[in-house]
Amino acid sequence: MIDQSKIEIPLELKFESDWHIGSGLEQPGGDDRLVRRDADKLPFVPAKSLRGMLRDAAEMLAWGLDQELSKSNDPQIVGRWQDWVQYLFGDQPTRDEIRDSRQLASGHVSVSPAHLPSDLREALKPVSKHEVARNSNRQDFRQALVFTKPGVKIGPNGRAIDRHLRFDEMVRQGTLLESQLLFDTSELDGTQKAFATNFLKLAMFYVERIGGKRRRGAGRVVVQEKSVSDKKMLVTWFEGVKVPPAIPEQHNRYNTEPIPFAAEKNEDNWVRYQLDIDLLDPLLVADRVAGNVVKSLDFIPGTLLLPIVTRQLRKIDSQIQQKIIAGDVRVSNATVVVQCDDHLSRGLPTPGCLFHPKGDENWFKKGELINQFSAGDQKDSRKYIKAYRDGFVAVAESRRPQHKAVDKIVNPHNTVGEKEQRPTTEVGGIFSYEAIPAGTRLRSEILIRESIARQLDTTDSHWQKKLSQQEAIGRSKSADYGRVKLTCQSLSASSTSHHSTNELILWLTSDLIIKDSTLRSVPTATEVVAAVESVVGVKATRDGNGNSDVLAFIRHRRVESWHVRWGLPRPSLVCIAGGSCLRIQFEQEIDAETIARLEREGLGLRRAEGFGTVLINHPLTTKPVTSWPEESEDSTKKVDDSPEKLIEKRSPHFDYARQIEKTLWQRKIQHRCMELISKPDQRKAMFQFTNEKPNPAQAALLRNQVCQKLKSDQRTKILDKLLEKRNEKWPNSTLDTIRDLISDKHKVWNDSYMKCKDWPTLTVTGQSELQELLWEEAVRTLLGQLLKSHQRDREKRRETN
Repeated sequence: MIDQSKIEIPLELKFESDWHIGSGLEQPGGDDRLVRRDADKLPFVPAKSLRGMLRDAAEMLAWGLDQELSKSNDPQIVGRWQDWVQYLFGDQPTRDEIRDSRQLASGHVSVSPAHLPSDLREALKPVSKHEVARNSNRQDFRQALVFTKPGVKIGPNGRAIDRHLRFDEMVRQGTLLESQLLFDTSELDGTQKAFATNFLKLAMFYVERIGGKRRRGAGRVVVQEKSVSDKKMLVTWFEGVKVPPAIPEQHNRYNTEPIPFAAEKNEDNWVRYQLDIDLLDPLLVADRVAGNVVKSLDFIPGTLLLPIVTRQLRKIDSQIQQKIIAGDVRVSNATVVVQCDDHLSRGLPTPGCLFHPKGDENWFKKGELINQFSAGDQKDSRKYIKAYRDGFVAVAESRRPQHKAVDKIVNPHNTVGEKEQRPTTEVGGIFSYEAIPAGTRLRSEILIRESIARQLDTTDSHWQKKLSQQEAIGRSKSADYGRVKLTCQSLSASSTSHHSTNELILWLTSDLIIKDSTLRSVPTATEVVAAVESVVGVKATRDGNGNSDVLAFIRHRRVESWHVRWGLPRPSLVCIAGGSCLRIQFEQEIDAETIARLEREGLGLRRAEGFGTVLINHPLTTKPVTSWPEESEDSTKKVDDSPEKLIEKRSPHFDYARQIEKTLWQRKIQHRCMELISKPDQRKAMFQFTNEKPNPAQAALLRNQVCQKLKSDQRTKILDKLLEKRNEKWPNSTLDTIRDLISDKHKVWNDSYMKCKDWPTLTVTGQSELQELLWEEAVRTLLGQLLKSHQRDREKRRETN
């Protein structure tokens, strides 16, 4: 479900020429420039490229329309078309006048990447590695989408420069892609909404080329609304628009109106809600910049999720912001889900007390893992050990704890200068984004006080469905990144039990921001102990030097953030990273209720944003690894033996699917013909060719008279003339074999020749219709390769003699 204030326009891209959008990679020993592929290993058009071309088309259209307005002496309407382009697509920081400005207006149009239609994606994407045959067929189809094009660099003298031969991978003409344009109209009235929507639809028709080498014939494309808008109708409509409506007034991003706050202490229990986040696009949650690479976190901080929850809950409860400030509504970090037994569990940062031998990659499945808090785990003195810092864990009831790491991807990008029309360092040059891949599922939890949850249910019993919608999160969310699907549902109450003890083992499941009495950030174990003492009311034991008796495995993380409303960076924070563990000894026992309250409420600052969550005396940190159940190897390999889903004739993508399978069959015809006639013995067995017969003149005659006239009904008569006049110049029965081959359309496809019964297809009628469509090409290729190979071998023998 999409917010009703947003208009969704499905787009269709049809390429009328070969095209190339580069990945910045090469294949050693092969292509020098590879096309960019998505997670399913299929070519696609990145949203940044598509959105940029849409903007260029809109600017060109607006520039022409503004020429008429420039004749007016009214300064309020001059340049109004360009104002709409800037409102729809946002500011461009590469322009000199706004490059150094912090007040960059964001656009109201976002575009998704253009991928192959869903039914074709399902038929072409990789499947389980155990399905060897099916994977091989799909790989053949994916390879049929592209071809290799040679090229050279031409010097000033008009000649090719030495050592500048290259091979570019190109996607074939006729590619059909689908995208989605999302237009936020929440600030527009009815007239402005209709105007802006039609302006966008008209601009689509002016996108002519996209991708690399588009000035040299590549990348010709038609972009239109999937429902096929009428261009003439749109042009007629705009001819009647003498003066476009004014754009809406921009909101003041420096608005600092205070929120009234009444600090009421609420000790109700938490009602928990599960928020699943399915990534439709890669997700970039900026962490830091390393060179020209923007690094991403492997989780979504609650800081990014809280505004989404607040925006939806404000529609039900106008006082929800005050309750969030009071700490009565919290949103935890969203971490990757981990398979546990027969269900998915929310992953938690790997405890820092777990150590493993260096260089052991499968440490979680082996018994060499060591819990530093447990006396039952003995370290092997012959091995060096270290704490594991990556990934997330989930505890299963009947299996060992399961571990999962997020395999992030890196996508290259560039900023193109308007004058040079190529990446330059002045406007940003080439850079890369690291991101969580699309298709990943992450899970967060929303905690709401029991009394507030009852109020929400009373006001709107279906409020959870309002959170279950499509949103954009993270950086660069207007193009290529950040589209997610949210699903919210209630959770049953947790049943964690504690007992009185004088030893607490704290496992921080999110980052902890803690400050001392001077409000200075001090991410140390001493400050954590002091914070715990203030909650439980019991002092920790001290050693002879007066220091707290604590064993800590702490990691630190620097938190950078940006205040969107102010357009300014927030102060940098150094916090204790999630996964850190501490064992604290106390002078007296702490009762179970106090321990449960500490675990329920958490520690430190900004707990509403997911900071400061903690688990106390969790079995993963208290029990020795030797007590974990043995890992059972799953020897069963799940193989999908269901038949392939083929494209029906009534599908709108049938023609493109036919083009793909036709290309694959043409390649297989070439390979099969080379395999059949590559050796003299094979030619002799199939066509009775000898060293002397046929001679070059007869071979040329057959090639010219028969192979070029397969479509003619006279082809058998031509062969009859050869039989009548030149039969003695051919081996016995050779011409009869060829006659049978060209007169029977089905003979070339049998096991003696093409052996095509195992060739894959994408369409329901592929086998029969492709045989009818390509039999002439198959016969022509077979005979052509046959005669060429025979002539080459004849010439080799002459040179030898």
